Amino acid sequence: MAEGRGRADRERRAEGAHGVRLLVADPDLGSSLDAEQFLEARDQAVFPGLELAEGTLMLDQLRSAPGVRDRLHGFLVIEGSLTINLRMSGRTCTRLIGPRELVLLDGIETDSIPVTWEWSVLAPARLALLDGRLRLVGHRWPPLMGSILERAAQQTRNAFLQQAISQLPRVEERLLALFWSIADRQGVVRPDGVWVSLSATHHTLAHMVGAQRPTVSLGLTRLAEGGLVRAEGDGWLLARDSAEAFDDPATRSGADFTEVAD
Repeated sequence: MAEGRGRADRERRAEGAHGVRLLVADPDLGSSLDAEQFLEARDQAVFPGLELAEGTLMLDQLRSAPGVRDRLHGFLVIEGSLTINLRMSGRTCTRLIGPRELVLLDGIETDSIPVTWEWSVLAPARLALLDGRLRLVGHRWPPLMGSILERAAQQTRNAFLQQAISQLPRVEERLLALFWSIADRQGVVRPDGVWVSLSATHHTLAHMVGAQRPTVSLGLTRLAEGGLVRAEGDGWLLARDSAEAFDDPATRSGADFTEVAD
């Protein structure tokens, strides 16, 4: 295992000035290719890479990044996490984007109603920038392009899921559902539960579930008291059976759940 990690680190350093080899960064995208096509695409499907520190992100940073050619269509998160924040009428909605998630930028910031899009790097991130080379990938390896579009389409599903989560009546349910939705994508299974990497403040969590910060803090306290969720390191540890709280949250948590005020 250590040898495998060392090889991956060497490949990553080697590609440094030459960009990101997409199928080295995310081999699953090549699952529809045959062996010969995979090896060819692994060596030739190369996109500009960009490393980002925590803090505010401007999309122009991506569009003007070294090596980007023609139009920037989107990006793949290789490491770290980002948030998309949409502000409207004094309220903020936040989406989390983590490793292996792909975001298409076409159509961003074209709304008729007054909204503000803001981007932040939550944890130091590394991206593959999908620029004009994407057209060449689609022409040369159609199954790879199909996998890229399928990965991007998952963002639509994730957006619907987060919308549904934000409409649950109790904040504990919203937080549990949020944590499990992230765990399904990138959770680490351990003997004592499922750990989710999420170094978000209570304020950010409130924007993600459509609640106020004090309500979220209270909800997290009650989840911890019920043995369902606890903070650990830069994330949260979920009890293996905590998803069962959705059946009857008031009885299974051992505490009354908190209704979210509209």
